[in-house]
Amino acid sequence: MPDPVIPATPDIVVTVCYALSGSDVIQKKIMLKAGATVLEALTQAGYQNLDWSRHGLGVYGKRKTPDSLLHDGDRVEIYAGLTVDPKLARQRRVEKQRREKPDRWIRR
Repeated sequence: MPDPVIPATPDIVVTVCYALSGSDVIQKKIMLKAGATVLEALTQAGYQNLDWSRHGLGVYGKRKTPDSLLHDGDRVEIYAGLTVDPKLARQRRVEKQRREKPDRWIRR
């Protein structure tokens, strides 16, 4: 009886997105072997030297670790670190609105 044919490991295509400050995003499509991890995708895309304590990682908006497995068509996302505390930013927006439209904040 002949040996069974073992198919070659198929390649997967993923997109690596890096969110810069503002609304700028860099996207790179890369090809990896099946079973590749987030870290392998980042390394192949040229982002291996990023400080992971300052940047978050995710796949389609869900937090992932560098050792998470990828699937064909995944979008690996590198999140920019927060520059301002969200609560403080909201407080500043409200204060600005109160200065610009004081009559809106008067209770009647």
